[in-house]
Amino acid sequence: AAQVMAAGGDPHIIAMVTDDIDLAMQKIMSAFEQVDMVITSGGVSVGDYDILVDIFQKWDGQLLFNKLAMRPGSPTSVGVRDGQFLFGLSGNPGASFVGFELFVRPVLWGMQGKEQWHLPQRQAHFVGNYEKPGTFQRFVRGICYGKDGKLFAKPVGIDKSSIVTSIQEANCLIVIPSEVTSVTDNDIVNVIQLEVSE
Repeated sequence: AAQVMAAGGDPHIIAMVTDDIDLAMQKIMSAFEQVDMVITSGGVSVGDYDILVDIFQKWDGQLLFNKLAMRPGSPTSVGVRDGQFLFGLSGNPGASFVGFELFVRPVLWGMQGKEQWHLPQRQAHFVGNYEKPGTFQRFVRGICYGKDGKLFAKPVGIDKSSIVTSIQEANCLIVIPSEVTSVTDNDIVNVIQLEVSE
């Protein structure tokens, strides 16, 4: 809800739904009648309680994509029904945060008529050393700062999807491409700025 507000939207929070496919479907369909888009968190992976997968198979909308080669947020799913988006974000807060910034914010900004839909990207000098686990593209929560006319970016701490403290401290996402296995001190990296001045 805070991210929706920060992106210029007006969130309407619906109470948590139990792992009941029919009930969740009813709540989502009802929400479509009241709002411009629906955003869910959780239930999009492959476990016994990940019911959003079943909803995307049963509903009368179109699934645009399900599962992405990225971390965090690989289970992110997006569909559209009668011109309205259904965003299925991860239940892990770090993954949900990244999924929102990469996929939901651009749609919200586009709906508001903004010319620039995406968060600005810049290049920065990496601070420290980072070994990327796995082969997926990774979005590392980080701190960007200027010094001596240069922009620097460093990871902001533990980068696990379940950790929330590093979300509030981060002002950028450091992009580590899929083909890169490690980043060393002073390497040039792309960063997505999270703090946007209007």
